[in-house]
Amino acid sequence: MANRKEMGCAPSIVVRLTHLMKVIPVVLLSLFALAPGSEAAAPLNPLEIPKYVREWFSGHNFTGNPKVTGSYHQSRLNGTNFQGMKFTNASFEQCDLADANMKGVVFGPGTRFYRCTLNGADLAGANFAGAHISSVNFRGADLRGAKNLVDVKKANFQRADLRGADFSKMKQPMVDLEWDDAIYDAKTKFPAGFDPVKAGAKAAQ
Repeated sequence: MANRKEMGCAPSIVVRLTHLMKVIPVVLLSLFALAPGSEAAAPLNPLEIPKYVREWFSGHNFTGNPKVTGSYHQSRLNGTNFQGMKFTNASFEQCDLADANMKGVVFGPGTRFYRCTLNGADLAGANFAGAHISSVNFRGADLRGAKNLVDVKKANFQRADLRGADFSKMKQPMVDLEWDDAIYDAKTKFPAGFDPVKAGAKAAQ
């Protein structure tokens, strides 16, 4: 009986060791690129890292990269720091970006968020001019002064801070958007005819 168990475990061990042999060199190269005094030619770009390593980057600081391009899929990027960066042709699908620092980020042409979580994310001053947003959760996010929120469908803005945000050019009809307890002020711009109070939002005190 013991021998059968050992034989049953062997394939699993081999698979794990094979996986580790693939991952370890990439991780070591990543650490070298991030080490103080490293002579690496360019900052580490998470989009150039194999998928099985990307999921380890929760809370990482990517601000050394001038721009982000490529695809994230089912990646855990919660708490990451993208402050001030520019996104071009960047696709985020089913990603966890909760509590990410995206303050002042420019979402350029081809940026796409689909079925992502940005709960509590800092998006103050972000420019969404090139972003396509669908089925995204912004619950509790900081969107103060965010600009050009135009192509937005099926989004949750519950309890988000929308003071000074610009939704004035949002595509019509505005459907499947949740505004309950979102905070807005006199500088928040909504499309003509939209009543934020009726939608469940609250004016800042």
